[in-house]
Amino acid sequence: MSNKLLKEAFVSNLNGTSSTEITLGLSLPPLCILSRGLLLILYHLQHGESSYSWRIHLLMDFLFLVIPLVFGCTILSDILVLVPITIATLAFTMLYKIYKARNNNIKVPLQEIIKAFQERSIDSSKSV
Repeated sequence: MSNKLLKEAFVSNLNGTSSTEITLGLSLPPLCILSRGLLLILYHLQHGESSYSWRIHLLMDFLFLVIPLVFGCTILSDILVLVPITIATLAFTMLYKIYKARNNNIKVPLQEIIKAFQERSIDSSKSV
């Protein structure tokens, strides 16, 4: 078989990417950033401080920002619909825990938590 026929046989059964897959893929980064931020707020509420080592920060960033994006595009691409739903469910669960922690045990004012969260950047050059 010639190279031209091999190329035509390879691309003949490919349908491309649907707009639904693109939308689901583009919803992953904001959901991952949101869940990471909610985890930081939850940690701050539980411990009253936001100081932790750069290794923990790096691990948390890897677990919440890198792994869902890579797995969503590779291993979990067949069930891509479930990935944003799972991350959104996790984010809503953390939001509920933050709400319950705020109402049950108010240790730190909400404005202070929001200010500390806004001062933290994603690359976190302060945590070294």
